[in-house]
Amino acid sequence: MEAYKERQQKIYSYLRKEGLDIAVLADLEGRRNPSIRYLTGHPADALLFLSSGGECFLVPWDENLAAELSSVDKIIPYNSYKRSFSLAVQSLAEEWRLKAGSRIELSGKFPYPVAVELITTLPDMEIICSDQGLDSLLLKLRSIKDESEIQAIQKACEISNEIVQGIEELLADKRGIGC
Repeated sequence: MEAYKERQQKIYSYLRKEGLDIAVLADLEGRRNPSIRYLTGHPADALLFLSSGGECFLVPWDENLAAELSSVDKIIPYNSYKRSFSLAVQSLAEEWRLKAGSRIELSGKFPYPVAVELITTLPDMEIICSDQGLDSLLLKLRSIKDESEIQAIQKACEISNEIVQGIEELLADKRGIGC
């Protein structure tokens, strides 16, 4: 869980450096975003909100799964926002007491109509949606593996090798029977 907190800290630093108040990511059907799992450990559909003040809120479809697997400051079920993205962003902006002119960065993976809806919902906020900002940083961060990721990759390779060896042995046995 410490690795997730360290990764989140890098995003908080990015937000402060860029003068951003909130970053919003989404992992949804049709719009998968592995960065949410990278930052929190949560493997399924969710919205992720990170504030420049150092808070990380997860809005999952499956609250129980999130409670079991994620490392975040707060979990808020998506149903709390009537399954509305714009209502979730608006509510969290209010909870974090964002003022007019606050800057919210959406992942560039959001479709244009979603960004437009949010601009309409929060006309006093500056909504930024770009592949060059947060998404670019996350891609760079995810490309460099930390110790826990290296260990997981090594374990996956060991398991794969055992499976291949077992298949080879099974095929050798089958060939021997027919001869």
